[in-house]
Amino acid sequence: MERFKSIKVILFLAVVLIGLPFCGLVDQWCPIASAAQAKSPSELLQEGLYAEEIDGDLDKAISIYSQIIKDGTAQRSHIAQALYHQGMCYMKKQQEQLARQDFEKLVAEYSDQTSIVNKAKPFLQEVSNADPAALMPPDTLVYVEFGSPGKQIDTILDMLKGTPLENPLAAIGRANHGGPSPGDIVSGFLNPNMMAEFKKIRGVGIGITGIAQPNPPLIIVLFPGKSDALRGLIFGGLALLGKPVESIEGMQTVVFTDGGAAAYDDTVVIVVSPPAYKSGQLTWCVKQYKGLSNEPTLASSNKSFDKISNKDRQNNALTVWANVGQAYAAMTKMFPQGQIPQDVLHANGLADFANVNDLIAFLSLKENGIELQANIGFKEGYNGLAYNLFRTPKLNKAAFDAVPDDAIAVLSVALSGVDSPQSQAMRQQLRNATGIDLGGDFFMNIEQVTLFAVPSDGSAALPGMPPIIGSLGLALRSSNPQQTRQILTGLLTAVNLIANQNVDEQSGRYEIRLVTNQTIYGYQNQDKKTTVLSLNPAVIEDSASGLAREQSAVVAGPLKDALSKLLPGTNKLVLVNVGGAMRAGGAMFLSDSDNLGDEAKELFTKLADSCDKTTVQLRTEEEAASLKVCAGISDLPPVNEIFGPVVQLSQMVSEARNQAGAEKSKASIPAVIKKASRPIVIDGKAEAIWSEARQYKLGNVIYAPISSDED
Repeated sequence: MERFKSIKVILFLAVVLIGLPFCGLVDQWCPIASAAQAKSPSELLQEGLYAEEIDGDLDKAISIYSQIIKDGTAQRSHIAQALYHQGMCYMKKQQEQLARQDFEKLVAEYSDQTSIVNKAKPFLQEVSNADPAALMPPDTLVYVEFGSPGKQIDTILDMLKGTPLENPLAAIGRANHGGPSPGDIVSGFLNPNMMAEFKKIRGVGIGITGIAQPNPPLIIVLFPGKSDALRGLIFGGLALLGKPVESIEGMQTVVFTDGGAAAYDDTVVIVVSPPAYKSGQLTWCVKQYKGLSNEPTLASSNKSFDKISNKDRQNNALTVWANVGQAYAAMTKMFPQGQIPQDVLHANGLADFANVNDLIAFLSLKENGIELQANIGFKEGYNGLAYNLFRTPKLNKAAFDAVPDDAIAVLSVALSGVDSPQSQAMRQQLRNATGIDLGGDFFMNIEQVTLFAVPSDGSAALPGMPPIIGSLGLALRSSNPQQTRQILTGLLTAVNLIANQNVDEQSGRYEIRLVTNQTIYGYQNQDKKTTVLSLNPAVIEDSASGLAREQSAVVAGPLKDALSKLLPGTNKLVLVNVGGAMRAGGAMFLSDSDNLGDEAKELFTKLADSCDKTTVQLRTEEEAASLKVCAGISDLPPVNEIFGPVVQLSQMVSEARNQAGAEKSKASIPAVIKKASRPIVIDGKAEAIWSEARQYKLGNVIYAPISSDED
């Protein structure tokens, strides 16, 4: 029996061993059996989608989609879907170069798959806005990008339509009318056709990768777009300035005399400064561009840089990002240990650069406005003295209820508590200057200070002061306005400035007469926690009336839009209505220029009217972990409306100044007295009467008649 079992085992093993070599033949000769074992493209698509969307395993999903794309027997619809989803996986991994390759292949080779192609086109357009940051190393210190230069040029030219600067670059050489000048050559080069070529540029990025003297190592990436003329100029310039060397991954490569190098093809130009070429930096950039390397980049693996998307950078005219802490550390390593300059150490004591995470700034252009924004991020434990002194509480919009609706400018800041660094610094400064300690009651009571300006026709000008002073008011929001008045009068009394005061408790109005023969007019509203001060009683009445009617600058007037939309997180604010400010400043400017006539005044009024809706804004958002500063100008009038008047007015001002200078020069030259024995023709008339001994001045020469007894 045992022997029989042994024979069966031996026979079984023999069959298995003999059958193994024939397994491949079975698959070849039995396609039905093979198909039953292999997964279909449809099944693989389902597995890929599950890995991508459910498991979030993008690498596994890419591997599955790749099998379908390489399967020569797969249906076109399956390959098209695999290309689309693989491209989306690369998008999620922020490997946009690889995503672009998949989308381009899908659109070019599977255009009959209309539905999936239409889904891919928007993403193809997005990644086609080439990202220079994808070719920068992740430890880049400073990065600057000019987003969509073509779009920005279009915006600028749209702003300049209808003016002589509509084609500004081509106008450079117009000033020189005699023979070709450098300007003429430039204007010929930058003609409208070349301007159209510049508009095709898709992206420009500059990355500083280290701190070194005399020049830091950097990388420049340019995507020239579909501009044959521009590419030809660039390639010709590179060939002229550089020496050809062995290509890198099929890209033409040149080296420069200073040790830098460049690699380029029809899509991109990559330039590195020394010693980046020798260190392999150019090769690294090329491999990233070709999709031959999946190493981390600034765009894909830097958490700080990830705060600004490629789309945002493309929309901005200029984006600047800096790893401040890392750059400071790199800079200090340049000095021998213990020999860091004292100026650097003092600056770090104020700003605590080592604990600053990043700086992100951008400039955006629109046809009717410009905006500049800067964001500074701080690491945990940041303790910069300057920022601690600068930081204040959030603004309370209710404090603007005392600002009249015709206000043309506002500056507002909230005060910190008694123990804040700002309060301590302010108390110390005042104590040093006057010997007076404001005390804790002041900082506990005053919540927000708002300086505002209203229009003025000059009639409210105060003797011995600039005209603008009569237009200013100071609105204080405090928990106890009556205490505010007491603190103010106490402070003025302590420095011996009060002559007398008059208080009307019923109306809330009061006057404080100073020893300087000036009067501070005040109004307090206990219910609305408001105190208003001004040297002009009309400003007080304007504010009090607005409070009574609930008609402030927040609900009406030139600053309404900006104040009503004020973000809750704002800490400091400056708002200026340009039209109103021009009238206020123009009244003083024109009155000081006696040589400017009515025509100039009419032009100035026209300019101010054009800017009635234009607003300049500066605001901050101050958090423990970040500082955000926003500056901008909105609702700009069309440039063609103001260009002509500005040019005319500037010419008038220039002529008036020249005339005034000439008259002053004449007055400063002493007159020369000459004796004249013959009649002198003055204003076309012969003067023959000399007996009266009159003198005649021509220019800077005075002619006097000769007496009868003179030779």
